[in-house]
Amino acid sequence: MLEQPLYEPRLAPGVAASRENLNRAEADLAALRSRVTRDVQQAYYLWLAAQQAQLVLEATRELAQANLDANESLYRNGRITRDLVYRAEADVLEVEQQRIAAASECASRRAT
Repeated sequence: MLEQPLYEPRLAPGVAASRENLNRAEADLAALRSRVTRDVQQAYYLWLAAQQAQLVLEATRELAQANLDANESLYRNGRITRDLVYRAEADVLEVEQQRIAAASECASRRAT
């Protein structure tokens, strides 16, 4: 014959502790889900920002190149001094360097 007590007061604290452990585990899981969601959204927004920066720098490079072409023409016609042509060349190179860095960052953001 099998016997089981109807009420055992020593079991209640163990059951309560098990329930609290379950509640804690569920809260930990919810917190982890929130962190993962936040991190994925943040990475996506950083990737979008890197893409937009790349587009802006491409347009800026075109403008800097047009400025260089105009300055070279003005120099050939004796309207400006050579230092302005050098400045325009430096601007083109600076924008090109920034564009390469932005492309690299965009690629690294896409990989993560």
